Amino acid sequence: SSLTPRQDFEFANQAVFTRTDQYCVRTTFKNNGADLSSYLKALVVIFDNANTVINFSDTYQPDNLDLVAGGQSLDMDLCAITLGQTVSRYEIAGWGR
Repeated sequence: SSLTPRQDFEFANQAVFTRTDQYCVRTTFKNNGADLSSYLKALVVIFDNANTVINFSDTYQPDNLDLVAGGQSLDMDLCAITLGQTVSRYEIAGWGR
Protein backbone atom coordinates (compact mmCIF):
# COMPACT_ATOMS: atom_id res chain seq x y z
CA SER A 1 0.00 0.00 0.00
CA SER A 2 1.16 3.56 -0.59
CA LEU A 3 0.73 4.25 3.15
CA THR A 4 3.29 1.60 4.10
CA PRO A 5 6.52 3.29 5.19
CA ARG A 6 9.77 2.43 3.44
CA GLN A 7 12.73 1.17 5.42
CA ASP A 8 15.26 0.57 2.64
CA PHE A 9 17.62 3.37 3.60
CA GLU A 10 21.38 3.32 4.03
CA PHE A 11 23.04 4.52 7.24
CA ALA A 12 26.75 4.74 6.38
CA ASN A 13 29.92 6.05 8.07
CA GLN A 14 28.66 5.30 11.58
CA ALA A 15 30.76 6.75 14.40
CA VAL A 16 29.96 6.45 18.10
CA PHE A 17 30.55 9.29 20.55
CA THR A 18 29.27 10.23 23.99
CA ARG A 19 27.77 13.43 25.25
CA THR A 20 27.33 13.75 29.06
CA ASP A 21 24.79 10.95 29.79
CA GLN A 22 24.08 10.15 26.13
CA TYR A 23 25.30 7.50 23.70
CA CYS A 24 25.35 8.98 20.22
CA VAL A 25 25.87 7.74 16.69
CA ARG A 26 26.80 10.10 13.87
CA THR A 27 25.76 8.58 10.56
CA THR A 28 25.29 9.52 6.94
CA PHE A 29 21.74 8.83 5.75
CA LYS A 30 21.23 8.03 2.09
CA ASN A 31 18.01 7.31 0.24
CA ASN A 32 18.86 5.23 -2.82
CA GLY A 33 15.21 4.77 -3.76
CA ALA A 34 12.38 7.02 -4.86
CA ASP A 35 12.19 10.53 -3.40
CA LEU A 36 10.27 10.87 -0.14
CA SER A 37 7.14 13.01 -0.24
CA SER A 38 5.71 12.89 3.29
CA TYR A 39 8.27 12.22 6.03
CA LEU A 40 11.53 10.70 7.18
CA LYS A 41 12.13 9.54 10.75
CA ALA A 42 15.29 7.97 12.13
CA LEU A 43 16.34 6.86 15.62
CA VAL A 44 18.93 4.83 17.48
CA VAL A 45 18.08 2.04 19.95
CA ILE A 46 20.71 1.15 22.57
CA PHE A 47 21.10 -2.28 24.20
CA ASP A 48 22.96 -3.68 27.23
CA ASN A 49 25.08 -6.86 27.27
CA ALA A 50 21.96 -8.99 27.96
CA ASN A 51 20.53 -7.64 24.68
CA THR A 52 17.85 -5.74 26.57
CA VAL A 53 16.78 -2.34 25.31
CA ILE A 54 18.14 0.42 27.53
CA ASN A 55 16.53 3.34 25.71
CA PHE A 56 16.01 4.94 22.32
CA SER A 57 16.61 8.39 20.96
CA ASP A 58 14.18 11.06 20.01
CA THR A 59 13.13 10.72 16.39
CA TYR A 60 15.22 12.73 13.95
CA GLN A 61 13.15 14.41 11.23
CA PRO A 62 14.74 16.71 8.64
CA ASP A 63 13.03 20.05 8.13
CA ASN A 64 13.15 19.68 4.37
CA LEU A 65 12.83 16.37 2.50
CA ASP A 66 14.57 17.97 -0.49
CA LEU A 67 17.79 17.49 1.52
CA VAL A 68 17.58 13.73 0.84
CA ALA A 69 16.09 13.82 -2.67
CA GLY A 70 17.82 12.33 -5.67
CA GLY A 71 20.23 10.13 -3.76
CA GLN A 72 21.71 13.00 -1.74
CA SER A 73 23.14 12.16 1.66
CA LEU A 74 22.50 13.84 4.99
CA ASP A 75 24.63 13.63 8.14
CA MET A 76 22.72 13.19 11.39
CA ASP A 77 23.49 12.66 15.07
CA LEU A 78 21.20 10.25 16.90
CA CYS A 79 21.57 10.28 20.72
CA ALA A 80 19.90 8.24 23.47
CA ILE A 81 20.18 8.79 27.23
CA THR A 82 22.00 5.81 28.77
CA LEU A 83 20.13 5.90 32.11
CA GLY A 84 23.45 5.09 33.80
CA GLN A 85 23.82 1.75 32.01
CA THR A 86 26.64 0.42 29.83
CA VAL A 87 25.78 0.20 26.15
CA SER A 88 26.91 -2.98 24.38
CA ARG A 89 25.41 -2.36 20.96
CA TYR A 90 23.03 -0.17 19.01
CA GLU A 91 20.70 -0.35 16.03
CA ILE A 92 19.63 2.49 13.76
CA ALA A 93 16.15 2.41 12.26
CA GLY A 94 14.52 4.65 9.71
CA TRP A 95 11.08 5.02 8.19
CA GLY A 96 9.90 7.25 5.41
CA ARG A 97 7.31 7.78 2.73
